[in-house]
Amino acid sequence: MSNTTNTLPEVIALKRTIEQLEAATKVLVRRDLELKRAYRSLQEIDERKSEFVSIAAHQLRTPLSAIRWGLQMLLDGEVDQLTHEQTVVIQQAQTSIVKMVGLVNDLLSADHLEYDKVKYNFQPIHLGRLIVEIVDELLPMAQERGITINIDTINTIPSVHGDAPRLKEAMLNILSNAIKYSFSSGIVTISLRTTDRTAEVSVTDFGIGIPKDYHDRLFKKFTRADNARRVDADGSGLGMFITKKVVEAHGGTLTFTSIEGQKTTFTLALPLDN
Repeated sequence: MSNTTNTLPEVIALKRTIEQLEAATKVLVRRDLELKRAYRSLQEIDERKSEFVSIAAHQLRTPLSAIRWGLQMLLDGEVDQLTHEQTVVIQQAQTSIVKMVGLVNDLLSADHLEYDKVKYNFQPIHLGRLIVEIVDELLPMAQERGITINIDTINTIPSVHGDAPRLKEAMLNILSNAIKYSFSSGIVTISLRTTDRTAEVSVTDFGIGIPKDYHDRLFKKFTRADNARRVDADGSGLGMFITKKVVEAHGGTLTFTSIEGQKTTFTLALPLDN
């Protein structure tokens, strides 16, 4: 009898513990179901957001293009001769339209890349030739700012495996930023080297640099440092997000080092074509 009396409190305590565990389990199961429903809801919202961005961007692109070509017809004198004042106003409108078209294209690219809607056409690409093509395209921009572009030897760089238009878009973003954010009359250097498995392209500019506070979020959408906004108030903040997504889709990496007010180096590493 004494043993039963002694163990009774322990049995009661054990039963209470089991009841508490069962109650806690029910709460956890309920919370898990709620979280799953919330997650599904967020997925649906995210998908709708993506669909909205895609539809809105497509719907905007057509009328913007029509306005752009209409303004160009006026500037070309196909409708009537314009006064100097009229020409200036239309040129300003044309510039704004071009920026809007660029923003719409960036929104579409970012959306497609974020949700893996992009189809790539991978093939061997001569990286050196692609870089020369990009430099030639950006040379007027560099000359306007008095920027000299130096390129290391490129003939020895092997081919990489990639989608030429997409890689060109990514490297155009990197190099155009280097030119844009360099100090006037400065130098932008493009260095190329290979390892056993990759070809690496480094672009170095001597300019405003990237503030340390922005280093961890530079590749996120709509991120623009304050000093970059002062140089170019109209940027979308999507360029580096797009660039990193493209590079990663090629199995490559994109890294950077920067000292604010001094220099920035972006390094793009791509797998060699085996």
